[in-house]
Amino acid sequence: MVIEMIANLRSKLIHVKVYVNRALTYASLVNMGLILFLAMSNLEKYGIDIMLGKWLIPIILLIFLLLILVGYLEDKLGFFQEEQKVHAVRNPPITEILERLKKIESKLG
Repeated sequence: MVIEMIANLRSKLIHVKVYVNRALTYASLVNMGLILFLAMSNLEKYGIDIMLGKWLIPIILLIFLLLILVGYLEDKLGFFQEEQKVHAVRNPPITEILERLKKIESKLG
């Protein structure tokens, strides 16, 4: 009974961690917008007059589109696949499975 409670608590904590990580992703996008706003507002100090209300949203949308393009190119060029392979090899359950497979292969061959 205590073990089940600990397992349930562990499961809930892991889910909360996943939700927090997702929220941090969105927070980083908001943070990017705020940094862009600050950078654009500081351009006036250097003699560059820019209308924030007119250009902030289009520039943010352009940056999002560029990020999507970079993600697409990463996927098409195979970077994402290689990254996932590296993560999989470092994953403890996967390494255990790979070790078992190697033992089976050594016994068979």
